[in-house]
Order: sequence, then C-alpha cells, then structure tokens
Amino acid sequence: LNVSAKVISPALTGHFACGHERMEHLTDFHVFSRGDASAPTLSRANTVQAELVAAELVPRALAHPGLPGALFREDLFREATANLDPNAPKQSKLPGGTLVPA
Repeated sequence: LNVSAKVISPALTGHFACGHERMEHLTDFHVFSRGDASAPTLSRANTVQAELVAAELVPRALAHPGLPGALFREDLFREATANLDPNAPKQSKLPGGTLVPA
C-alpha cells in the first residue's frame, strides 16, 4: 500500500483516534473471511482455472479438468477449521450433491 504503519494500523487493529480524546473501536472494520467465504470449494477452483485460461496466463492445453480439485482441497480445509468455528459446516457437498463428513 506504500503507507506508513501509523496510517494503516487503525484499519488493521480497529482502534481509531477520532480527535478530542475520542477513540472508536471497530473490531469488524476488515473482515477477511466469515462463514464459508474462504472455503476452497471445487466451484471456486474451477472458476480460478477458467479465469487463468481466459486471461491466457495458463495455456488451455494445461488446464486439466482434475487439477482444480487436486489443488483446492475443501476436505483439508474443513478438517483444519472444524474446531475453530462452532458454526462451521460439518459436511461438504461433492459434485452431484453427495454430502460427506467434513
């Protein structure tokens, strides 16, 4: 961002000095993920691959249909995050609608 730590710190910590000794605390100023926003789903993986091909950053011949699912591992994500969020989904939906334990 090319700004000093003093400038960006309030946005990252949620503590804003508003002047006249007034401080505002906004803990949700930045939300990097919430709910399933960062889940590496197969749908998102396919979208990334399609966009890379469309931008000609990946040759179409190298865009193997099975590659996105091998790189974006929703099962590992669910396992790693299961104990972090009590509201995390407990199962994943495979292509075709089959539900499996996360």
